[in-house]
Amino acid sequence: MPGEGLDDWTMVKEFFWNRVGQLLIPPARELQIERRVVDVVDR
Repeated sequence: MPGEGLDDWTMVKEFFWNRVGQLLIPPARELQIERRVVDVVDR
């Protein structure tokens, strides 16, 4: 965009790579919800 610095695009890309990575990689410890077992029954 007009007025952006030379390093702005690099910073924006790094910011989004970090945030997307946090969404894709599960937390290091097990979550309690992971222990739940669910079933789907066709009616």
